[in-house]
Amino acid sequence: MKRAERRPITALFCDLVGSTSIGEHLDAEALQNVQTAYFGRMRSVVEHHGGTVEKFIGDAVVAVFGAARLHEDDAERAARCALGMREALAGLNDSLRPRFGFELALRIGMASGEAFVSGGPDALATGDVMNTAARLEQAAEEGEILAERTTMLLTRAAVEFAPPRRVQAKGKAEPVEVWPVTGIAARARRRRLNLVGRERELEQLAAALESAIRRREARVAVVLGEPGIGKSRLADEFSARTLGRALVYRTSCPAYGEAAAWGPLAEVVRQEIGIAETDPPDVAYEKLHVHLRLRHAEEEASLIEAQLGPVVGATRAPVSSGPELVWALRCFLEGLAARGPAVVVFDDLHWASGTLIETLQELVDAIGAAPLVLVFQGRPELAERIARVLADSRTTTIAVKALSPGEARELAATLAVDEALAERAEGNPLFLEELAAMVAEGPGTSGIPRSLRTLIAARLDQLPAESKALSQAAALIGDVFWEEAVAALIDGTVTTASGFALLETRGVIDEEVTSSFPGSRQFRFHHALIREVAYESLPKRDRALMHRAAAEWFEQQAEERQSLLASVAHHLDRALSAVSDLAPFEEPDPRLVEVATRAQLRAADWAEANAVSSEALRLAERALELSASRASLHELSRARVAVALLVAGRGEEAAAVAHQVVVAASSPETLAYASLALAGAARDEKDIDAIRTHTGHAIEVARLLGLRLVEVRALRMLGWAEIGEAKHLEAEACEGRIVEIASELGDKGTAAGALAVQGINAMWRGEIRLAEERALEAMNLARESGSVRALARALSALAHLRREQGRMEEAVEYGRERLRRELELSDKFTAVGACALTLAPPLIELGRLDEAWEVLEQGLAISSGIGAWWFEEPLRHGRATILSSWGRLDEAEAELSSVIDEGSSARRYLESRAILSALAKLRAAQGRPAEAEQIWREVLSRPSGQARVEEADVELGFAEFLVERGRTDDAVYVLEGPRSWVPQSGAGRLELKLAQLDGSIAAEAPRPDNRSMGDEIRDVPLG
Repeated sequence: MKRAERRPITALFCDLVGSTSIGEHLDAEALQNVQTAYFGRMRSVVEHHGGTVEKFIGDAVVAVFGAARLHEDDAERAARCALGMREALAGLNDSLRPRFGFELALRIGMASGEAFVSGGPDALATGDVMNTAARLEQAAEEGEILAERTTMLLTRAAVEFAPPRRVQAKGKAEPVEVWPVTGIAARARRRRLNLVGRERELEQLAAALESAIRRREARVAVVLGEPGIGKSRLADEFSARTLGRALVYRTSCPAYGEAAAWGPLAEVVRQEIGIAETDPPDVAYEKLHVHLRLRHAEEEASLIEAQLGPVVGATRAPVSSGPELVWALRCFLEGLAARGPAVVVFDDLHWASGTLIETLQELVDAIGAAPLVLVFQGRPELAERIARVLADSRTTTIAVKALSPGEARELAATLAVDEALAERAEGNPLFLEELAAMVAEGPGTSGIPRSLRTLIAARLDQLPAESKALSQAAALIGDVFWEEAVAALIDGTVTTASGFALLETRGVIDEEVTSSFPGSRQFRFHHALIREVAYESLPKRDRALMHRAAAEWFEQQAEERQSLLASVAHHLDRALSAVSDLAPFEEPDPRLVEVATRAQLRAADWAEANAVSSEALRLAERALELSASRASLHELSRARVAVALLVAGRGEEAAAVAHQVVVAASSPETLAYASLALAGAARDEKDIDAIRTHTGHAIEVARLLGLRLVEVRALRMLGWAEIGEAKHLEAEACEGRIVEIASELGDKGTAAGALAVQGINAMWRGEIRLAEERALEAMNLARESGSVRALARALSALAHLRREQGRMEEAVEYGRERLRRELELSDKFTAVGACALTLAPPLIELGRLDEAWEVLEQGLAISSGIGAWWFEEPLRHGRATILSSWGRLDEAEAELSSVIDEGSSARRYLESRAILSALAKLRAAQGRPAEAEQIWREVLSRPSGQARVEEADVELGFAEFLVERGRTDDAVYVLEGPRSWVPQSGAGRLELKLAQLDGSIAAEAPRPDNRSMGDEIRDVPLG
């Protein structure tokens, strides 16, 4: 072995017992002869079993198995060697006893694990495994051979042990469990296997498909099993048997490499549409465009296209949001299954990012009537991550066990492996496959491997040095890798073309038909375990250097593909970790810390911009860990974590972190992020003054530093606060700035959403024509953007506008469409808003009270589950209005009383005017006019800000109350304000009310006492 590397080894320490007293009986030269004979016999036994004598220390022999050359059964070789050493010593004692009257005794300790093995012919192994073996030797009794747990597990099929015990080993915090070796098993022992054949698993998968077809309902099959147990082969067979019955799509999650959260889902879309990874964006876009319009209505196709375009490389726009992508994927999969049953298999799902797991769970919840089966395959630990899916009644869980002995023998015959070996292979198909490959590659495999990892390591060790180095470099890139990327990591003397050819011939890697990097061949390891073993064999010093080189290569590619920023961050993180492991007592290079931390933060920004919020939080938290030694960078990372927590919906935690940061903020950038987090927390606490303060800081700094995402979020929160106090001009200015930024960035979805809010603000101010211009512009831009969320906002603006224009049927139509979109996005908060503010009011105006009641009930049901306090008042207001119309006045009062508390809402103007106006009407309906008038006076005394439409509503309501009391003169005075602008505003709803009141006043005869409250009412501010 020429290169230093990390290897799985078994260390053996053997020492003589009582050797000091032997010197008292022998001449010095005689003692030397005895020692020479002893060492000679021990060396001979070690080398006979394929081990290396690393050194002699006094009377001790230190032997290593797997250092100079790896064998698949090194642990068993070491055990046999230990027994052989004891037998060899017995033979030496037969000579010593009659001549000198004494005999030698030894004790042996063995341990298995990873070690760092230096290069060259005199390879030396270092690591805890060496220390453990030495301590076990010291703890052994005379003549005893002790093995620790790993060695026992690796050899238990061929070696016999006495019952275990615990020994106190020097330097170990806890006692060590040891197994005394007693001999070689008379015959191989194997674990009793569950007699579960693959036919049963295939039947379960087939049953899931038949159920999906019969019920037209999506089903999920979760296939769990240990590495190499045959999950992928099961999927292969199921796919083959399913041909003609259903379309099958296969995708997988790599353990390393490009960390795009949507990659596996994107692969399914590409397979269905025929998009190659080498297709340039314009070609990919055209394929996506044509396909979707063949399957979906034009508007739906446009929206789906906008969401799927970024994930399949058809556009450089970011993913709009997680809910929008889930909606688009659901539509796509349902459309895919609409033309016939379909199966989508996700391999190696245990490697999936948290975001992908969340997305798949949401897809399972959302997919409707479709003959579709989603197959989730992974190692047993996947079960914890998809607990919600496993609990679903539509899910079938399939545990893939080891092959039965008969099945194992059948597979062994197919692979030309001796039946005796197959019986001891523990039913793992990959184990047998690797064993067959080793037998085919040459001699030296007569022993029985006891560990799949050791088996693969031994096989890789048989490769030429250059090919093995190539496999290690490829493993560092990931499960999938590219020729150019590997070439960037290795010595120029290694030829990748010939090296890859040999690795393919040996079954280590497979070339893929297409490559995601045009001009660079793409390969995949034949099995993920092969990659893991190859990677683990790299010395950490080499890892550190190669990860940095990999980061540089991915950085170059990231100029065109921003999603690769996650790969840059990953490799720099691994480089820093390797350096830290090598020098645990030294501070890492500050420059590397800076670069690695910044890479995490850049990747977090990309993830957040593409709606991968859980990944953004993970990256920000990792930046915080990496930057512990750099104060200013650490504070910036902490502020970035606060924002990520806020986006993830963890407002209290975000506020706690941000408060700590603000106190010691050492840079403007840190202050901007911390202020943004504090503003978000203040929004959750309904503290409008705090929102203004914190967003002011964030906006000012963000503009100076060009932090556009921070500025947009801060402006959005500030606009929310301004609307909360009816300061619509100020809110409009915030949204106008968002439109500017979004337009500069080419983000039509964000611009459309902001324009929609501007339209609503203009409407509230009574500028109906301006409101219509903006609402229609928002709708056009939303359709162009393909953002479902932006479309929902535009629909909301149009629904509000049509209601104010008196076009109630259109308002209902837009309101229903908005609610449908919000529910499709699973956005419960905005769905409540659609019920309370957009759909129920026009239904009430039309007198369709039963429909309105159902809508409000739906809103309350959703609201109670998420605490949507913002919409509590309009929901209760709407119900109170309906109950009053039905004559259920006590119930109506109860509804209003539940939200009349002054501190119950941040929307101070709404509670002060709209809710109190409803209460005044209720008092009048209850026959309590004096109380009603007192409430109306209270309402009129409260400022309405810039909410001109809301103010006119209140004044018209009061005028109606006065007309009903026969006080027409007072009503005329109250109507002066609305009459001055309503007829020219285009506010048809208000215009109709005003006309009705004017008609009532004209028809009203003068009151007998002709009493007027003019003087009194002139003293009441009218806003």
